[in-house]
Amino acid sequence: MTSSLTWLTERLRQFEDRPAILSPSATLAYRDLLDARVDAEALLERDAAGPGSVVLFDAEYTAPSLALFLGLLLRGCIAVPFTRSSVTTREQAMEIAGVTHDYRWHSQTGRMVLQDGHPAPPPHPRIAGLAREGIGGLIIFTSGSTGTPKASLHRADRFLHKFREAKPALRTLLVLPLDHMAGLDSLLYALTGGGSIVHPGAENPDAIGSAIQVFQAELLPSTPSFLNVLLLSGVFEQYDLSSLRIITYGAEVMPPATLSRLRETLPGCRLIQKYGATEFGSPPTRSREDGSVWFRIHGKGFETRVVDGILWVRSESSMVGYLNADDPFGEDGWINTGDQVETDGDYFRVLGRRSEMINVGGQKVYPADVENVLLQMDNVEDVMVRGEQNPLLGKTIAATLRLREPETLAALRTRVRSHCQGKLPREAVPVRIEIADENLWNSRFKKTRNKES
Repeated sequence: MTSSLTWLTERLRQFEDRPAILSPSATLAYRDLLDARVDAEALLERDAAGPGSVVLFDAEYTAPSLALFLGLLLRGCIAVPFTRSSVTTREQAMEIAGVTHDYRWHSQTGRMVLQDGHPAPPPHPRIAGLAREGIGGLIIFTSGSTGTPKASLHRADRFLHKFREAKPALRTLLVLPLDHMAGLDSLLYALTGGGSIVHPGAENPDAIGSAIQVFQAELLPSTPSFLNVLLLSGVFEQYDLSSLRIITYGAEVMPPATLSRLRETLPGCRLIQKYGATEFGSPPTRSREDGSVWFRIHGKGFETRVVDGILWVRSESSMVGYLNADDPFGEDGWINTGDQVETDGDYFRVLGRRSEMINVGGQKVYPADVENVLLQMDNVEDVMVRGEQNPLLGKTIAATLRLREPETLAALRTRVRSHCQGKLPREAVPVRIEIADENLWNSRFKKTRNKES
């Protein structure tokens, strides 16, 4: 076991008799999770997975998967969680990360099984460096602007350090995937604080509403897109969700219209803006007031500054670097987040990714601002705004709307233009209007704006 992480198992032993995982199929105590971790380490020992080994595994909220994850970190391996919603294919992840071991979930036996016949590639220099120190690591993939996902390598000791001071955790419902930084942070905050993980067994609104009601979940980490889906589904009326004390939201800009509906629907629930990135994790944040889109980062070991309207962050838990791309570090370890922000004292409001900003005839338009206005229209369920090439203006605004009830495109166009008068500047009013039949968010509960024409 890596000596720098012995605190982790000692912490989990303090909660042996508490429920660790609650799901429709099983309830497992921390003792069960620790026993499964011993079995996982024996499996890794048998398969010669040790310091420097790069191990890809099916990452789910189950005891075998979580136990393998813990075992990998404790043995000094490099853990590479992979889920059905990963931003990369399995083959691509294996090639970029230099995977030496590939474990897949075998549903018939209920075990993680090593896949045969995988040749061990030469280690990346950064991974070799961690192996020489006997330090484990973690690789998280993030979408690349060129289309190739970037592999972010973290040191396990630095990544886990902030969880040493974890406060008593709430009963947390987890739907964010385990290969997503917000999912990992939520999992580790829950486990190191002695909380229970509630996994609904499925990601549809009914399953989530039922799990909150049955298991009395207190904390729901999510994204604005997914919260909008829950609001539209009617689960807040169909199920007793009064146990919820806190809803956190991040990963994309929160439309004030959605936030207002949440406050009306759950008046007794705190709504907290979160912020984070694959490169440095999710620092503690504090909203200016309950249900505000303004927040500040106040965690120990995190510093912030704004340069030309872009938020930069420096953190003790930042990644070692990318395995397959240029690092985003500036001088003295500062990371360019790429997020355009407004400031008010030490509080920030995220306007959107600078890469998503639409230049219309020299005027800056942020998709989230347009989406917020369109979401206030009758019969509009969801909206996605993007830029469309224009020979005169550079770009114009295109909006795709998902409707609650059928409506002709001609009627919708008329309503959109009328609704936007006085609410948006002329350059921000959509020129192209489209109606969508499918969801406008991806399997990671975020809107995708990479379609441009």
